[in-house]
Amino acid sequence: MKKTLPIFFLLIAIACIQIALYYNRLPAVVVSHFGANGQPNGWMPRNVFLGVYICLLCGMAILFSVLPFIIARTPDYLINLPNREFWLAPERRAQSLGFIASTMRIFGVATICFLMITFQFAIMANLEPGARLSLHRFMAALIPYLGFAIVFVGAMFRRFGKKQMQMRTENSKSEARNPKQIPNSNSEI
Repeated sequence: MKKTLPIFFLLIAIACIQIALYYNRLPAVVVSHFGANGQPNGWMPRNVFLGVYICLLCGMAILFSVLPFIIARTPDYLINLPNREFWLAPERRAQSLGFIASTMRIFGVATICFLMITFQFAIMANLEPGARLSLHRFMAALIPYLGFAIVFVGAMFRRFGKKQMQMRTENSKSEARNPKQIPNSNSEI
């Protein structure tokens, strides 16, 4: 939390600077939605468009900051997690929820960055005659974001889907710290 909260504030500050730079250059009514072919198919007043933008970013920052606290206070049976009983056992719960919280916040930063880039593309399209969204630019942002999302989900499954391997690792570490004493057959009883 301590590391990502300043990043959330920094990203929102950058978005506010972005709004200040483009506000007067945008038309009074802007294209707010584009079809799959990049053609405009939705419009709204500039104030509303930029208000939605900043509210969306703030909402995402709040969501990704608060959600880990909500999950930590949620009963275990309501948490959908592979091998839930193992990972949410009292001796592993704090570490497991800490991993979920840190990865969620990282995903939140990535999501806000993706939204900022997407809105920048919409702003740029509104500054051009014909207001057409560049699909090449959009795909250049979407594909890495989706790749990051796949890696994120993979990290969650890699971490929480390996109950048996984790148990063996913990047992072998425990045995290495506390080796079993085998009685010497030559000693007197």
